[in-house]
Amino acid sequence: MIRKQTIQQAINQITGRVASQVYTNARHGKKTYMYDPTNQQYGLNPNQPTVGNDDLVAAFQKKFPGCNVSFQETWIETRQGVKELKKGILIDWS
Repeated sequence: MIRKQTIQQAINQITGRVASQVYTNARHGKKTYMYDPTNQQYGLNPNQPTVGNDDLVAAFQKKFPGCNVSFQETWIETRQGVKELKKGILIDWS
């Protein structure tokens, strides 16, 4: 029971931070936000739970009910002529 509560706390922290970024993107006229779970820093606590992509997709779908939320892989141009494969959870409100 304690582990499930800890995972839910981690999900709540992540969705709160992502919501802030989503709203910032929307204010700047963007229509999507890509969350990269591999870049997530949970802190220095080695007992911090790992949150799965399926749990995060479900949490984002609940947080943003009018948006299309899915795990995606897409090529992003990082510099002129250079593309990198980005994997993450795409939140699309277009």
